[in-house]
Amino acid sequence: MPALVVVQNNPAVDALTGPVSRRARDRDVDLLDLDLGPRLDFAMVDVDFTEPDILLFHGSVGFLRRAFLHEPLAGRLSWSEDAFRASRWQELFGSAYLGHAGRRMTGSEISDALDGGSPLAVRPEVGLKGFPGGVYDARAWRMLDVEPDFPCFGMPPTEMLSEHRVWFVGGQPVAGSRYRHAGKAAKDGVDVADAMDAAADMAGGTLPLDDVVVDVARTPGGWRIIELNCLHTAGWHAVDPAEVVDALIDGHRNVPGPHA
Repeated sequence: MPALVVVQNNPAVDALTGPVSRRARDRDVDLLDLDLGPRLDFAMVDVDFTEPDILLFHGSVGFLRRAFLHEPLAGRLSWSEDAFRASRWQELFGSAYLGHAGRRMTGSEISDALDGGSPLAVRPEVGLKGFPGGVYDARAWRMLDVEPDFPCFGMPPTEMLSEHRVWFVGGQPVAGSRYRHAGKAAKDGVDVADAMDAAADMAGGTLPLDDVVVDVARTPGGWRIIELNCLHTAGWHAVDPAEVVDALIDGHRNVPGPHA
């Protein structure tokens, strides 16, 4: 079995996984589509996940969490706890990261800082669980009801003129789109070439994963990295999934995963 595409087929995520399924069929690649229900157990699926030369996996965060319960599959996913922590991005990318002036803080430390001053951009310092990253004032933060000792990363907010998503496969940018402009949704191909070049310049040599999605922003001070997203769960925005699926299928190495 040279390649296998595994997708979640629940209707709520069809916009995420439907294009992947269609491209797999166009490429005559084996496709396994599964419903994420309470009984889904990848260990009970009649597939040897160590057999395919290439494994593509796409679905919701819940689908990914379930996959991690089956070790042969989990070991082939392009994900690691350390790769998606803001403090790690601070170490890897320095001033190219929007949060380069931020720091690790507990939920209670965030509360204290917000009670005494301006809003903060805050994100969880854990991989697949937590709260939505964003800019919070004291009232909005209280509504989240984050545990006092929950690990967070707080940083001064930065003005973003436009926001772009860039898909990296094998450590190289292969596709991108603009998804926000002047604070409003704008899913299109404007400035994509510039965004891909900027992402490669800022992150290409220091990515924690070969296959990953990098969000970048054009700011008044130039291009900056916003965050990294898991390739298996990231939304496509205006990107043609065929570009990414083809890059993963054609000449890619056997097992995606973190750099040494």
